[in-house]
Amino acid sequence: AVQLLQRKLDILLARGELRLVFQPVVDVVLQRTVSVEALLRWRHPVFGDVSPTEFVPLAEESGLITDLGRWVLREACATIASLG
Repeated sequence: AVQLLQRKLDILLARGELRLVFQPVVDVVLQRTVSVEALLRWRHPVFGDVSPTEFVPLAEESGLITDLGRWVLREACATIASLG
């Protein structure tokens, strides 16, 4: 899993291994959702779910963190925009 991440981010994206899940942030006083958090997840076809505590530091070390962050931002914005 480590080597795959370090090789190239676009391979993970092309295979559809990276995805975002959205978690609501609820104001308990107002009793309503006030925002959402976009959480990055990686499901490797052999290793299964890889923890962000494992792959985020690897992305930082390999210099892929900027590209990864851009992808997350684009994907999150596109998803939220499609809901409206």
